[in-house]
Amino acid sequence: MDYLKTIRVLVGAEEKEYIIPEYLLTSTSAFFKVAGSQKWKEGQDRTVRLPEQDLELWTAYLHWKFTHSLTASKGSGSSKKSETKVDGWQRVILLWITADQLQDLHLQNKAADQILAYLKDRKDIAGPDNVSIAWASTVPESSLRRLLIDGYVDSDVALDSA
Repeated sequence: MDYLKTIRVLVGAEEKEYIIPEYLLTSTSAFFKVAGSQKWKEGQDRTVRLPEQDLELWTAYLHWKFTHSLTASKGSGSSKKSETKVDGWQRVILLWITADQLQDLHLQNKAADQILAYLKDRKDIAGPDNVSIAWASTVPESSLRRLLIDGYVDSDVALDSA
């Protein structure tokens, strides 16, 4: 493993540039493993473009890659809104979707663990806006969809409406 090799990642429509150690990106992401291979133009140029990627989600993804934590620290430079239930749900759902797009199973599993913790600790559900985001961004057989449905069926909310 060459710790000095880097991949240049251009994120969003404005192509904000990130230079990241290749091993960090390819260690858990099938997308970056393929994009970084010499078979592809991106691998030969050592540049990957993610024009549709949201900068805030990309920053959260990088935070995960470097720290294995889903929450940003106070000094991380991210905007710190007061995190409500909906904000927390939306963030973890969007991180799961980002991990799905980048084929990073480790982050998908961590996001799923966070969703399960929300369901257990808060006794609430993701809510219609967040479920709509999940439905619009995933395939019908998505494990995220199944997790949200199972969470609703097992919730106090489902029991109250019966």
